[in-house]
Amino acid sequence: MSCFNRWSAIFLIFSVIFSSLSAREINVPADFSTIQAAIDDANNGDIVVVSPGRYYENINFNGKAITVRSSEPDKPDIVANTIIDANGIGSVIKFVSGEDADSILDGFTVTGGYAMGPGHSAFNGAGIYCLNSGPVIKNCIIKDNKAGDAGGGMYNENSSPTLLNCIFRNNTSYSGNGINSYK
Repeated sequence: MSCFNRWSAIFLIFSVIFSSLSAREINVPADFSTIQAAIDDANNGDIVVVSPGRYYENINFNGKAITVRSSEPDKPDIVANTIIDANGIGSVIKFVSGEDADSILDGFTVTGGYAMGPGHSAFNGAGIYCLNSGPVIKNCIIKDNKAGDAGGGMYNENSSPTLLNCIFRNNTSYSGNGINSYK
């Protein structure tokens, strides 16, 4: 092995180690009072861990390759009590900046979305709105959201999200109460 190849291999090993060490865990509400503030502060690879409670807000991943999860996403009682509630204002969660499988939402109740405003996107995807994205959404309950046009629970436009162990309940819209996809 030449000297150049050895140094390249060593650099690669240190890069992998450093990137795994640099990932942070950001806690809501301990570190930030809102989920969106934690997302805004996060860097790719970070994990935002949200304690049980009702968080009245709309969140946007803003293209970040991060995990946003409840404290114990595999426990139904934690998921039921870790609630992101849009309180009747717009989509609860947006993936609209090219997010891919490295953008993960895990273990929440998503509720209170109301997509009834002016403009195409404002009438679609009251619970979750995906545009040109492919995030992973797992262990979530998407319920009691209302869209004026399509996708009361979730709307996908030119998107390929991965859904794992999610429940859609009591969402309403003109087209696709649970999920509506458009290419």
